[in-house]
Amino acid sequence: MSDNDKHFDEQNTNADHSTSSHYTRRTEPHRYAKDNQPESKPQTKKKSHWWVWLLVFLLIGLLGIGAFAAQRVFQFGNNIYQQSTASRLRDANEQLKNGEPITILVEGLDNGALYYKDKKDARSDVIVLVAINPKTNQSMMVNIPRDTLVPIGKTDDFDKVNHAFMNGGINDSIDSLQRYLDVPIDYYVTVNMQAFIDVIDSIGGVELTPTLTFRQNGSQFEGGKTETFNGVDAINYVRMRKQDPEGDVGRGRREQQVLQAVIDKAVSWDTITNYDEILEKLEGNLYTNLRVSDMIQLQSNYMSAISKPKHEVMDTFQDLNLPFGYYLLVPEVERLQIANELRTILGLPASNSAVVYPPEYGVTNEEYATAMDMNGDGAVTSEEQPVKPGVYDLAELKQKYENKGIELNLSWREPIDQGEAKQDTSVNN
Repeated sequence: MSDNDKHFDEQNTNADHSTSSHYTRRTEPHRYAKDNQPESKPQTKKKSHWWVWLLVFLLIGLLGIGAFAAQRVFQFGNNIYQQSTASRLRDANEQLKNGEPITILVEGLDNGALYYKDKKDARSDVIVLVAINPKTNQSMMVNIPRDTLVPIGKTDDFDKVNHAFMNGGINDSIDSLQRYLDVPIDYYVTVNMQAFIDVIDSIGGVELTPTLTFRQNGSQFEGGKTETFNGVDAINYVRMRKQDPEGDVGRGRREQQVLQAVIDKAVSWDTITNYDEILEKLEGNLYTNLRVSDMIQLQSNYMSAISKPKHEVMDTFQDLNLPFGYYLLVPEVERLQIANELRTILGLPASNSAVVYPPEYGVTNEEYATAMDMNGDGAVTSEEQPVKPGVYDLAELKQKYENKGIELNLSWREPIDQGEAKQDTSVNN
């Protein structure tokens, strides 16, 4: 295999140079020159990584046949069960038991197979938060870019969101996103690349007609030629991006193509009777805090609502152009719009949260806490902000400003507070 193949074209490290040493890097302030501030620019909307959610559907479906193989199913459920020690904002079990709205965090990890097989410190390459309301028959899936700047875990230290998992596992991921999106996260599912490969191999491969002719990490694809591809070929087909004229958009279309091929194959009786092999392959590559009884509840009461989810992507963001890594800033308007959409699905009132970022990451916090070069040294630090970086309740933030004799200008929030931003009140049928 060539050196080029070994570098796996879609490695996360190309766009993710920073590591858990971000606490040290943060101490070096950025030059406060307005001309150097990066401009916000609209980004191409990326498709959600459907293979991750596919595995969740497949898992729920397999566990739903527990009546045929109860002992094996419950053994599997016990083996993949891992409780979370993240902050619990409500009783998730009561929500599920009573058919109330719930959330599920789905994370696809960048390890377990190919050149990442022995990688210990996995990052969440795919982050999808799902809100489901069986009472209104509504659901929503939000894809959070992995390089989004967020508070990490329960701390006020900031880093890209996929480092939350690397530094503190699923618990830090949950705590980070609960604070950032201001919604309770009831359940989680994590899967790695090996799970994707094994599922496709276990159903005898998938039939695909490639849309492009290209070579990716030893797999050859010829546009317009229908062939049956194994799991490794399928993941190479899905992950290729740089050779596609449409970039991430083209990759998204290929993800959906593979998803449909797997669904078409998985609904056959031959595949269903092969469930024991699939369960065996998933063990060690998939973990969740959903028990078997919870999954049966999901299948019975929530599948109708989740069959036609609304899809949302945080696609308005700013490249912070940092020398130590690729970081994205989602403006407060966009963050609050997404948070309120989720809260609407969950039957919760509008969010009153406010995120104040560290200026050391090149963020000016113009909505809340604009920092100034108080000592004239040409640099801006967190100490030169009216408030410290962190996540605040809006009333608390206002009070802190009033104590310093500063009035917040929140006119930009009025459309959000009035519920005019991206609200979707349609009911799925």
